[in-house]
Amino acid sequence: MKEDLTFHNYYKYIIICSLAYCIPVFWFFENERFRNAWLFYLGSFLFEAAVLLSAVLVSKKYGSDNRPRTLLNSGFKIMLFSIILNCVVVLGLGLIFKNNVLVRSPVNIGGLHMFLAVSATLINFFAAAFGVFLGYVTFREYEKNEKGEDVT
Repeated sequence: MKEDLTFHNYYKYIIICSLAYCIPVFWFFENERFRNAWLFYLGSFLFEAAVLLSAVLVSKKYGSDNRPRTLLNSGFKIMLFSIILNCVVVLGLGLIFKNNVLVRSPVNIGGLHMFLAVSATLINFFAAAFGVFLGYVTFREYEKNEKGEDVT
């Protein structure tokens, strides 16, 4: 690495990734319809794409010889800090809109609180981890021999 990466190097990417998830969640709360729960999955997909793009950009900007390791490290740091920020924002949205959509959820669901927590943490974690590993496999550079051919 050219230099040690600190939180200051990541905060822009963390905010962008968190916004990619929180904007569809906000639309869900605005519409006040439980049938629009697909917006949580859209947010998770956008979150995954934003984490992958952010990890690639950070690894290109700050990585040197060991770019795949930089991509993995930066991807997981961006993912974890973004998930923490997602949880704070979703908790705030849940408190703001608690009298609207949270009360009118279907009876067999038992409320939307558990779905919000699982979506903001577990679904985002696994989706973003998949995206980071996909980026690692895609942008990994293979070993070369003296002639410049891939050694497999």
